Amino acid sequence: MTHFGVALGFLLALSTAAMAQDEPLPDSVARAYLAYETAMVAQDYAAASEAAATAWRAARDERIDAELIGILAENYGQLALARGQYEPAYDAWRSAAEISDRLRAPAAERAQRWYQASLAAFAQGDTSDAFRCSTRSNDAVGTGEVLADQGLSGDIHYMIATTAAQLGRIRLVGPHAGQAVAAYEAVEHPHDYVLGNAYYLSGVGRYIDEDRAASILDFRMAANILGALEAPESAAVARTAWAWAMLAGYDLDESEREALNLRIAASEFPDIERDYPPVRIDDENFDAAPLRRAQPLYPVDAAEQGLEGVVLVQFSVNEDGGIEDAEVLASLPRGVFDRAAMRAVERWRYSPAVRDGVPVRREAIQTQFQFMLRDDY
Repeated sequence: MTHFGVALGFLLALSTAAMAQDEPLPDSVARAYLAYETAMVAQDYAAASEAAATAWRAARDERIDAELIGILAENYGQLALARGQYEPAYDAWRSAAEISDRLRAPAAERAQRWYQASLAAFAQGDTSDAFRCSTRSNDAVGTGEVLADQGLSGDIHYMIATTAAQLGRIRLVGPHAGQAVAAYEAVEHPHDYVLGNAYYLSGVGRYIDEDRAASILDFRMAANILGALEAPESAAVARTAWAWAMLAGYDLDESEREALNLRIAASEFPDIERDYPPVRIDDENFDAAPLRRAQPLYPVDAAEQGLEGVVLVQFSVNEDGGIEDAEVLASLPRGVFDRAAMRAVERWRYSPAVRDGVPVRREAIQTQFQFMLRDDY
């Protein structure tokens, strides 16, 4: 559910820095760097990438000033990442980040380099290392400090939230997604997949924390942003966000519902087409109601690995109270707890919905399961 983009839109980072040192650059470094600058001016990015890699490696072999090695690594990392060469890009950015840490460089530099390393790791499918690098990027800022570049701050927190969701670190998802949303909104981030998904993940976190009204607002933002995009993946997450919002709405009492509708009316998407009415019951009309609901078993492998998660399931109740058409609408992390949730739902039993005194089929009931370990597990 994650889209990240890299573009070839950067300036020469070493134009003056390389020549500002007291000692002249070794010939092997100087020649490669000159070739890099020439290729960049000509917009020959393939040649620039090769020259940047040569300059960086020559600088390491010659053991020149560590700060300059870091800049050369960054030059190569930028090109390699933009050109889809994720493994060498990761090596370069991680090297640059480690140099920044050793030199105790400014927080913004360390945060940027560790984030770029996380981006390269994520792009090549190494979610665990992407999580570690993005966490180190966030740690570089320090408690109580704020990055001047709120766009970068949003990217860092979004990467942590996204990778944490995939790794079963579910308690980290909501807080970091919420910080990503706040940072993105501060810089008027465009209404793209990243912002919509950040709202979605924030909504899941608020739902888990039982802040239902706030989760509905996040889910509505996610649904509206993602629903306006054309990609099928965006539409799927938008539908899931609406399902979460409707599920959360049934937990609100009348006063909470009224307050929520006022907040929706004052929001960026003020339409209140999807209200969250309480189930109305009388002698002739009532909704399907649970008679027996077995709780899912926690998968042993997941427990042993310390994985946690959440699963959103939809099902129908037939005229006899049986469960039909059960399906997983969404899960974090994807696929880990799906089977356990489905097995539980399929054993459930309901009293059927009744309309005008006659049992009827009840479509599209949503429920959710939270798989959380005890803190002392």
